[in-house]
Amino acid sequence: GSYSVFNLNGQVLLEGEIFVGENELPMSFLPNGMYFLKVRTERRISTNKLIKQ
Repeated sequence: GSYSVFNLNGQVLLEGEIFVGENELPMSFLPNGMYFLKVRTERRISTNKLIKQ
């Protein structure tokens, strides 16, 4: 699958591959705030709020 991180304006800030199990997103360069995380797999697409503190 894959993921995308968007800001509140809909701008894509980060994209990458995800794998079964735990995954870490390299978000240290992003300022604290609210983002949206879209995850795409073979079966579904989900979008969730992501808050970096």
